[in-house]
Amino acid sequence: MRNQIVPTAQIVINKVNAMTDFTYPKPQNRYVVGTVNLFTGQNPSQNWDDIYSLYRLVNEVEGIGGWKDKQTKTYYVDVVKTYEDLDVATRVAKMFKQVAIYDNKEKKVIFI
Repeated sequence: MRNQIVPTAQIVINKVNAMTDFTYPKPQNRYVVGTVNLFTGQNPSQNWDDIYSLYRLVNEVEGIGGWKDKQTKTYYVDVVKTYEDLDVATRVAKMFKQVAIYDNKEKKVIFI
């Protein structure tokens, strides 16, 4: 068996296909806010025709995040930005019509 290095983008794609909650890279600020939606739906591995665009995006944006709404079972993948201030994060989330933001310190979702 060979020891192969898995590209970062493939690690992100694997997280998306598994529909796990994640932010890549690890957030430097407290609040994570989606700014550009890349996918919304039930099963990205079967319903996202452009999933491999993540190979390009992972190096071009501040971050990429995935989140599954446990109530609706909808999975979201977004380009994300991070903020230290809750008021700023909330304003940005509302501006981009987001459902929620993530508090990285408290490890919880804050619904808007």
